[in-house]
Amino acid sequence: MRGRDNPVSANNAARWQVMFETYARELRGEEFQQWFDTFSVNGAAPHPGDIWKCEEMAKSLESIAATEAESFYRGDLMERIVAFSDQYGGYF
Repeated sequence: MRGRDNPVSANNAARWQVMFETYARELRGEEFQQWFDTFSVNGAAPHPGDIWKCEEMAKSLESIAATEAESFYRGDLMERIVAFSDQYGGYF
């Protein structure tokens, strides 16, 4: 839904707040900063009615659709996911 405004519903905002607080308390380390950069609005969970956009996610989903998932399994997206995982000691 790239290019469209997506207001956050009250239900989603409430759940988002719980997860944001949980992650802020429990997830330490720079490897988790990407989550906060992606899923926060001005450093906090979004409120009901806030507009939340994620251009990077939209680009990723468009790439998966355009390549019939090849970019996810064998292409650029896969390479970026594995590189991030490798950088922080993950397993693939």
